[in-house]
Amino acid sequence: MPWPEHFPDGCPPENAHPVSGKVYRFVDNDIPEADDFHSWREQNPSQPCPPGLTECQTCGLSVFTTEEGVCTALRRKPFLRKKKPALGNLTSEFGVILNTPSQGKKGTGENHHTWWVSPNAEPWKVFHVITVSCPDPE
Repeated sequence: MPWPEHFPDGCPPENAHPVSGKVYRFVDNDIPEADDFHSWREQNPSQPCPPGLTECQTCGLSVFTTEEGVCTALRRKPFLRKKKPALGNLTSEFGVILNTPSQGKKGTGENHHTWWVSPNAEPWKVFHVITVSCPDPE
């Protein structure tokens, strides 16, 4: 599959696999829009890669595969509380995914994944905002 020109060589990684099933993404809009599915690199083309991420990861989207992962991210990353969790049921035509757990105490946990969206895919058409009931932290 041809990937966008801004992806570095070897991106997505060879061990990424076709996306399949439920995927959660934090979005800004009540009805997900194309703008909710731009990578960090697309939004920040001239910025240096953030610490703790690879250039390849900045070209993908941050997603979770369980509600528990969504809740962990909400607890650990306060800025996400301004966003809305959205759920999509994806098939391989939407790209590839790799588990990329965040490191450290304030990371997003083991459930964090990076999703590299296939060119010409329109993921906003299959996502919808949901309500997630997160248990109180212990």
